[in-house]
Amino acid sequence: MIDRSDLGEFTGFLIIALFVLLGFRYGLKAYFKANAKKLDKTSTFYKYLVKVMAWNKTLHPFLGFAAVALILTHSYIQTGWNFFIDNETVTGYITGGLFVSNVIGGVVGDKIMKQPRPKWWIIVHRTMTVLIGISILIHINQ
Repeated sequence: MIDRSDLGEFTGFLIIALFVLLGFRYGLKAYFKANAKKLDKTSTFYKYLVKVMAWNKTLHPFLGFAAVALILTHSYIQTGWNFFIDNETVTGYITGGLFVSNVIGGVVGDKIMKQPRPKWWIIVHRTMTVLIGISILIHINQ
C-alpha cells in the first residue's frame, strides 16, 4: 500500500520532471540558435532536431498546465489544505507560487501579448524559471 508521504514525494518528482521538460525548451532554442548555420539541413539529426523543437513548442503550454495541476495535487497530499507554517511548507508555498505565476505569465504572453512579445517578457519568463529551479532545490533540501 502506498502511503501519503510516498505519494507526495512521487508527485514532487513529477513536478520536477515537468520543470526539466519545460526548461528544455530554452536549451533547445539556444542550441539551435547557436548552431543553425553549421548544421547540415539534409542530415537526419537536423530533421530530428526540428521535429523535437516542433513537439516542444506544441507541448510547452500543456506541460505548464499539467505542472499547475500537479502542484495543487502535491500541495493537497502534503498539507491536506491545512495551511501551516514550517520551513518545508513555506518553501513549498514560495516554489508553487513562483511556478503558477510563471505559467500565468506564459498564458498572458501567448494569448494576450501574442507575437512579437516584448523583449522584457522573455527575460522575466526565463528569470522566473531560474528562480523556480533555485526554489525547488531549496524546497527539496529542507
